[in-house]
Amino acid sequence: MKGAKMYYGQMLYIETLIDIAENHKNPKPGESCIVSNDKKILNSVETLETDALNCTRGVAVSAMGHLLWERKELFVKFKPTIIKLMQDENVAVRFAGLDVLWPIYNVDKAWAVSNILSVFKSDNRTIGCRESKWLFVREYERYKAEMKSLLERAFFSSDKRLIQVSGYAIAEIYLRYDAFENIINQIRSLNKEQAEALLEMFIVHLGREEYNSEVKAVLYKFIGLEINIELDHIWARIFYDERVELKRDKEFLQKLMSSDVGGKLLYVFMDYLKKGQRLSDYAEIIIDTGKSILQDRKKISDADYLIEYNLPKLMIALYDEVCNADICENKEYEIQCLDIWDLMFENRIGITRDLTEKLTEM
Repeated sequence: MKGAKMYYGQMLYIETLIDIAENHKNPKPGESCIVSNDKKILNSVETLETDALNCTRGVAVSAMGHLLWERKELFVKFKPTIIKLMQDENVAVRFAGLDVLWPIYNVDKAWAVSNILSVFKSDNRTIGCRESKWLFVREYERYKAEMKSLLERAFFSSDKRLIQVSGYAIAEIYLRYDAFENIINQIRSLNKEQAEALLEMFIVHLGREEYNSEVKAVLYKFIGLEINIELDHIWARIFYDERVELKRDKEFLQKLMSSDVGGKLLYVFMDYLKKGQRLSDYAEIIIDTGKSILQDRKKISDADYLIEYNLPKLMIALYDEVCNADICENKEYEIQCLDIWDLMFENRIGITRDLTEKLTEM
């Protein structure tokens, strides 16, 4: 008797969810829970996602999705409702409907992918859902034409979230399937948001041996961009996440740290070196970085505080290490450290002038 009541209660709950998902009056067509006079905000992925999460039907659909992750047999029961959701006139309901399609991928893959792509085609913004990158990467080979068109449409939109999600997918698909060469080959014409999205995902894969060479070939293109200096927060991930290995990536590190963005990366580079790295192993990179910064006054003005504070500390630490090691090669590094110190003195970088004058007076 108790088991029968529990079963009846569960079925009543499921029937109620279905009724709400199909028939509740909230949301009304064209209605949004975001109040703004800015059309760009109202038409953004974030607003659409907020509407989907907060409308009554959207909440019911989300609950159905949670149930499907636990009880895949409910797919048969929910299928007629899901079909209606995919065809609903309200885009927020269709966006919410994606929540029930992700668990169905493990039950009926072809049906799930077909319906997900149908939602994506119905409104460009739906491509900005959190899970879409995973689907694009996983199913790209099977749905190349459709997915290429959808991703390019999203990537060249004006919505930051769409650019980010599609950029992540494009970068990974490029590495896995050699697709989207047209975009990678026109990196110089991309705007900042597009460059950030691609760069961030390529850096994620820099540490993977199977992609390392191909990733570096693309990253060299980014190093030459005029907007490169504005991407320092993305480049910093290389050191924060420890994506590089000296033996494998020495040439790449030299080019990165000698580029326009090198001065802004000094502080994260130094933090990385503190994690058990011998400065003498990185001597060539450190010296090339110092020379590059001091030979270009623009680099100093672009990151003057970071340079004035960090470069003298780095050169002192390197000089101290190499001059205390009885290795012939290190003598050359000693001389170069002193040459850079002279350049810092001439350019009044940080503490160099005060410290040099005090040492002279002793």
